[in-house]
Amino acid sequence: MDFLEVIKIINEINSKITFIFKDITEIDNLNIEYVPNIPINEDEYDYDILVTKLKHIYCKYRQREICLGMTVYGPHRDDFIFKIRDNNVKDFGSQGQQKLAVIALKLSLLEIYKNKFGEFPVLLLDDIFSELDRKRKNKLIEYINNAGQVIITTNDIRDINKKKIKNVKLFEIKDKKIVEKGDINGKWK
Repeated sequence: MDFLEVIKIINEINSKITFIFKDITEIDNLNIEYVPNIPINEDEYDYDILVTKLKHIYCKYRQREICLGMTVYGPHRDDFIFKIRDNNVKDFGSQGQQKLAVIALKLSLLEIYKNKFGEFPVLLLDDIFSELDRKRKNKLIEYINNAGQVIITTNDIRDINKKKIKNVKLFEIKDKKIVEKGDINGKWK
């Protein structure tokens, strides 16, 4: 995958993530920013220019990387930053906002996958409700009701409005055994 494809995917994600995040949190302007490990100008997104630039960097820092025993520069060190109104969520967002930014990314990718392949992949969400208030938990539930098959792990469902849940099976791990606790209509046993 070349840099132009990465930028295209980032733009596609950003076209969805802002709306998903706002729908769940009522906070506008979340987006992700691609941060390459090496400085790249827009006119350098050409494959041959990037290869030449990477070769130059690899040669320049070869001895340093040998001493460190690892490759310090290259696309494997690229990163993404979540931003709300140009503020880095990692630095300025609450724990809940950080968690919901990642979940919004996953939900964006889910929609992109669905548009490309015609069906949803299975979505796994581990411990998603910690750091979220009651309102955000229930907005998230509303959103994922239409996201295909979703598997959620949590240790607390007290704040979940059971009327908002559709087509659910609830299981509990008790004494090293999996015990079914709810039926498909969301009625808890």
